[in-house]
Amino acid sequence: MSCLNCFERVEFPYRDCNHPMFTLKLSHKALILVAVPLAFEVVFVTCLLGMLNQAEQQVEAEVNAKQQLYAFNSLNYCMNSALKALMGAATVRGPEFIEMFHKSVEPVPEQFDRLEYLLRKEPKRLKNLNALHVVTSKLTKDLEKVLNQVEDPTSAMFEVQALKPELLHFFTLVSELRQENDRVMHEGVQIQGRQRAAFKQLLIAFLVFNVVLAVALALSFNRTTTARLAVLLDNTRRLGAGQQLNPPLQGSDEIAHLDQVFNEMAVTISEANQKERAVVLHAQEVICSLDENGRFLKVNPAVLKVWGYSSEELIGFPVTQYVLEADCAKTIDCLEQLKGVDPDLFFENRIIGKGGNVVDTLWSAHWSESDRSLFCVARNITDRKQVERLKQEFYEMVSHDLRTPLTSVYSVLKLVLAGVLGPVNTAVENKLTVAVRNIERLNTLIGDLLDLEKLESGKMPFETGMYDVEPIIQQSVAAVEGYAEQKGVAIAVENNFFHRKLHCDSGRLVQVLVNLLSNGVKFSPPGSTVKVAVGESGEDFAEFTVTDKGRGIPPELCKTIFERFSQAETKDARRNAGTGIGLTVCKLIVEAHSGQIGVESQVNSGSKFWFRIPAQAHEQLDSAVTPSAGGDEMRP
Repeated sequence: MSCLNCFERVEFPYRDCNHPMFTLKLSHKALILVAVPLAFEVVFVTCLLGMLNQAEQQVEAEVNAKQQLYAFNSLNYCMNSALKALMGAATVRGPEFIEMFHKSVEPVPEQFDRLEYLLRKEPKRLKNLNALHVVTSKLTKDLEKVLNQVEDPTSAMFEVQALKPELLHFFTLVSELRQENDRVMHEGVQIQGRQRAAFKQLLIAFLVFNVVLAVALALSFNRTTTARLAVLLDNTRRLGAGQQLNPPLQGSDEIAHLDQVFNEMAVTISEANQKERAVVLHAQEVICSLDENGRFLKVNPAVLKVWGYSSEELIGFPVTQYVLEADCAKTIDCLEQLKGVDPDLFFENRIIGKGGNVVDTLWSAHWSESDRSLFCVARNITDRKQVERLKQEFYEMVSHDLRTPLTSVYSVLKLVLAGVLGPVNTAVENKLTVAVRNIERLNTLIGDLLDLEKLESGKMPFETGMYDVEPIIQQSVAAVEGYAEQKGVAIAVENNFFHRKLHCDSGRLVQVLVNLLSNGVKFSPPGSTVKVAVGESGEDFAEFTVTDKGRGIPPELCKTIFERFSQAETKDARRNAGTGIGLTVCKLIVEAHSGQIGVESQVNSGSKFWFRIPAQAHEQLDSAVTPSAGGDEMRP
């Protein structure tokens, strides 16, 4: 927050953010943060390894010097022991002294070999050692000669005295080499001390420099990166507040790229907001937001055209104030349901316009828990409701004003044809027969229209139960047999019945089969046979089929044949007196049983209509009414 406040107060830091040093890529800055300490550590480790190597060399030299000292002491001891053994042998002449002498001089060559190895890197001292070696070899031979030749103590003493210069020379050389060795050991101790002091100084210097370097790099990163990130944070705040953003950051680093994307996003959001605002302002539907108490918060200008109110007249008032009183309780329940159960909901009500007119409205509402508000679109469906009312009035008119007089006329004509009112000549009888058929066709059309309306609106009641299939087939065939005889077409029932009870509305299934059978008879040539069968389809479905030998259906019409008023040819309706909605009624009845219907056909080879329904109950259907009698007169 301090960075943001700083950017708000002055612009100089912002200009510094575009300095070339600030525009390094984050990968480069990260490389610097890693590489600089790493390089310093490499240098430090190299120096440390050098000092460690020197210390190891010094330790090795010290160990070497101690081993040299041990060898010189051993050599000195051997020569003193050999001299004592010689004096004892000269005095006592015992064999033990002779053995002692040989044991004393025996390690001498080994000690010289060891000293030569230890002094291999010191040419000067190695030269002195070689001289000592020569002296020692000669002295050893002389002592051994004395040991072998001396016969009495007096002569031995004189022989030893004669070797005194050689002995002094030997001990002098040994003493000089030992002194040189002491000097080397003393210098090694001093060097180790200096190395320890230098190591401590180097370690302290590394720690101090490492702390300074870490602080410097952190400050540099903070200054070059955090400051630029602060610009992005400030832009985020400005975007949320609807303020103008800071000028774009310069450079090709990731932060500059992110700032560029952020600016592009801000432009896109601004354009989207303008488009959204334009859509809301010019929308034909009422778009509004309500608080949790159902009061208007915002309303678009379309409300003036649709409801007659201005936005100012609605804001702050509850929506129920403008809802028709009969719809208030339903509207309140829907608003409560939106806040508790379903955050998205569609519902209808009627709004009282400013002029007193009633507007049928379909609401699409969404509850936002974060905003504690309702966002709604209220669509004017007054025209659609008017059409539905006119449609309902039309069906009522068809049902009462047409069906009742047609039934009366049909009854009278049937009485006349039956001779109840007196004899009728042949010409009149023919005319009356045509009239009866036309009335039957009108009654069928009226029945199909009413059934279609009930099925589509969900008002068609069904009388369901467990029924045997064979009576359904027999009733359907019996209803069509008379028509089939007139057309010269036979109806055959294949003996492959579904031998289980079927949960259905048997009357509605008879209606479907009668439609399909009458269509098959209608379009079959005389002398042909229409077959009806029912069998199992899978484990839980019964499949009914009606097969004819008619002219068939073109492939492009097989998918649309069940749509209302569909005909293979427009002349079919006139030629065969079809209504064009019978198959649609069949499709809706089958689907109401959770089933499927279809057709398989080839031109000039006949058609096979089928439908399958589940054997068990799949949904609850309402109580039934008596199905309409007669088959459908529509068939391609």
